[in-house]
Amino acid sequence: FHLQEATTNLSALSTIQIPYYLLCFRHQTATVAQIHTMAAPFSLTESFKPRSTILLQGDSLTQLCWEGWGAHLSNVFQRRADVVNRGFAGYNTTFYLNLPDETAFPGLVVNSNEESKCCLVILWFGANDAGLPGLADHHYVSLDDYQRNLHKLIDRAQSKTKCSKIMIMTPPPVHHEQRLVFQKQKYGDKATG
Repeated sequence: FHLQEATTNLSALSTIQIPYYLLCFRHQTATVAQIHTMAAPFSLTESFKPRSTILLQGDSLTQLCWEGWGAHLSNVFQRRADVVNRGFAGYNTTFYLNLPDETAFPGLVVNSNEESKCCLVILWFGANDAGLPGLADHHYVSLDDYQRNLHKLIDRAQSKTKCSKIMIMTPPPVHHEQRLVFQKQKYGDKATG
């Protein structure tokens, strides 16, 4: 059995199982005994399958997700899907709709005859859209416009990526009194709550 033959004739390998240690020769720190304890049947065809992508789109809550839920999501789907973060701090749904496709869907836009590279799109918007008129006019989006924008974001994601699974996360609740205390500590008299 030669690895070169394996890479040129993948269809014949669908039933061939090889031990893990045959593919780990580059890991110089692992001893053969250690590798044998990790050994498990390993399908070559599985290792050569292209990964799917989970696309995250949103505002700063998405951009900063690697400090929490995004890291956990990436860990849960390791070796099965790459998690791509396209969260932008300060963006609302209107701003995001104006992003170029290359920015919003990096490498994920497919033609009508291509298969989707994306297994899930997660949309998490609303924190900036909920800015109050008079205090955050540049972020504020009316509830009706927010709803329309979400529909447009869903339609755009489906048409650009051909992904059939779209998940919408709602903004978390705000504890106004606690937020005001935090802002006073951070901004002093300029705190708006």
